[in-house]
Amino acid sequence: MQFMTLITHSAEGGETALTSGTRKDLSLIDQALASKEKRELAEAALHIAARIVEQAHEVTCEETPLDKAEQEILERFGIDAGNAMSDEDFYKSAPVMEGMTRESIITAKAIPLAKAARRMGVSDARLRQRIAAGSLMAVHRPHGRGWLIPTFQLTDTGEVPHLGRTLLAAGRPISAQAMARLFRTPREDLDGHSPRDWLIAGNDPAIIERILGAL
Repeated sequence: MQFMTLITHSAEGGETALTSGTRKDLSLIDQALASKEKRELAEAALHIAARIVEQAHEVTCEETPLDKAEQEILERFGIDAGNAMSDEDFYKSAPVMEGMTRESIITAKAIPLAKAARRMGVSDARLRQRIAAGSLMAVHRPHGRGWLIPTFQLTDTGEVPHLGRTLLAAGRPISAQAMARLFRTPREDLDGHSPRDWLIAGNDPAIIERILGAL
């Protein structure tokens, strides 16, 4: 995928605008987010694209501002495409700091694939199959090869009931970080329970599938 032809400038009225080549790149990134094989690269490319968009200052030609769909692509990562910001402000911005913190926490608490397999009573190979199929979420080991399994999917004796079917119900690709937050957040439509606690308590998983399917 060739994402790095991004060129931006500030349109009249202070809104950020994109050249036609950049619009194509942003569209390609959005398509790649739906691919399991390309998702991580696409997420990295989208962050770079967002940074370039946010830092645009100079007006070099007549271009139209970002349309609603393009802004929504950036807003998936908490990026405000309407205002420019410096490098320092970008790295200090709430979405970036919050994202880095959550990613660090989920990685630090995740357990090695082999340990998760023993707890779940299956082979390492079986877990790799499930990761590939999307019925189990995993994150890469920092500075190394192999997988770590985020613990929001596990109990002390195995996995959260109906985990696989609920993860597969997601309406679009979702990062492990976002899924962990969703699974642990209490909801009114679950009588104040989090999806994780709802499933562990033996409640109907269909409502969780509907929640994920609507994302």
